[in-house]
Amino acid sequence: MNEMSLIVRQFERPTAETIAALSELPTTALSDVMGHKGGMEAAIQPIVPTMRMAGPAFTIKPYPADNLIVHLALKFAKPGDILVLDAGGYGSAAHWGELTSRSAQTRGLAGLVTDGPVRDRLDIAELGFPVFSRGYVPTGTVKATLGRLNGPVACGGLSVAPGDLVVGDADGIVVVPKDLVESVIAAATTLLDHERILRDKVIAGEALFDLLGLKDVMDRLGVDSFEES
Repeated sequence: MNEMSLIVRQFERPTAETIAALSELPTTALSDVMGHKGGMEAAIQPIVPTMRMAGPAFTIKPYPADNLIVHLALKFAKPGDILVLDAGGYGSAAHWGELTSRSAQTRGLAGLVTDGPVRDRLDIAELGFPVFSRGYVPTGTVKATLGRLNGPVACGGLSVAPGDLVVGDADGIVVVPKDLVESVIAAATTLLDHERILRDKVIAGEALFDLLGLKDVMDRLGVDSFEES
């Protein structure tokens, strides 16, 4: 077997209840409670801003300009999986397009994220299958070399392992490590409850500066206190 070839079909997936809870949480809150981490690079964006997805990572590492392993992934991935395609930042060919999106949707997959470009942008948008990518290119790929399935990959500046939780919305992609997911869900839910209280006070006219206690931060920085004139 080629030294890059590694085919793993099975890995532990979270419960449907866990995925449902994650799907209700915005990526911003998830990143905030992970210490403002876990977000993929800003260049990784949804084809359509309203696209949302949440599910376990099914990881793919193809050879540059070769998507044979992508088609194998489409056979082995389970309903609800999100394909995480490590293109190595290769930008001259698209490993993904309309037909692969249609196949993934038909098989019940939850979405795709790649740090490379995709093609057939308008067709995918019309289809509505969630796709997050680093731009677009018309050039396709060959199908000649195997690649890897379900090993650790790097995508959008993050390390992603099979079974990690991937959440995507209009702000981009957040990856929650599988061993942290329950605590992250609880913390993000608490944060959103707190933000609802803040929002009501802001609507009522209170200053966010005061509500967040930022005067204390300025004091610690040695900034002279001030009073409104």
